Amino acid sequence: MAPEYRTDTEVRAALRVLIDRRGLHRQELSRVLGKAPGYVHDFLERGAPQRLEVADAARLARYMGIDAIELGVTPGQAEV
Repeated sequence: MAPEYRTDTEVRAALRVLIDRRGLHRQELSRVLGKAPGYVHDFLERGAPQRLEVADAARLARYMGIDAIELGVTPGQAEV
C-alpha cells in the first residue's frame, strides 16, 4: 500500500476547511508559527510559500489537535 500523501492543493483545501469549521483566524495561525500576520493568508491565497515547511505544518497540526498528515507531513518525515 502506498503511503498517504497530500498535494499542496489538498493541504490548502484542508487548512481552509479547518479554519472555517473551527472559526480560526489566519492571523492567529500566523502568530502560532511566529510569522508575519499575512503568512497563512498568503500561503492559502497566493501560493507563497509553495508548501509549508515540515516544522510549520507540525506546529499547526499540534495547535489544532490534528494529525500532521492532514497538512502534508508524510509518515517518513521526522517529528518536529
